[in-house]
Amino acid sequence: MVPQENVIRVDIDALFNDTDPTRTGTNVDWVVLGFTQRVRVEVFDLLGRLVAVLYDEDTPAGRTTTIVLHGAQLATGAYIIRVQGETSAGTQKVTVVR
Repeated sequence: MVPQENVIRVDIDALFNDTDPTRTGTNVDWVVLGFTQRVRVEVFDLLGRLVAVLYDEDTPAGRTTTIVLHGAQLATGAYIIRVQGETSAGTQKVTVVR
């Protein structure tokens, strides 16, 4: 088990609205706790194919990092966003509609 002080806290907020979901997209927020870690944010389709790498950088501990996944970058459908650090990971399903 990974000590609590070394985990990544992930929060993925869907910001799609009813009028035009492609304009706003989805915020992907995370905080690395404990120490600086390499973080990679990936988007997969439901068949497990890698669709996009949104982020792949060292992320300092204690800093909230936010990136935006724009719906216009993806075809209509369901996707999995994975935030992977050195000690933990989080996933969230996101649906893109037109």
